[in-house]
Amino acid sequence: MTLRFWQEMPYFEIARVMGRSEGAAKLLKERALKKLRTPAVRAALTARLAA
Repeated sequence: MTLRFWQEMPYFEIARVMGRSEGAAKLLKERALKKLRTPAVRAALTARLAA
């Protein structure tokens, strides 16, 4: 997530850094975003940002 969104790396470069295929890098990003969208994680992030 950090490499894609904060450092704006393209998927082929993320895949190289991680030692995985480009498809695997995309899949891992999608799985991470799905986890971040869960209500429990969103509530925890909101609470942490409000503190």
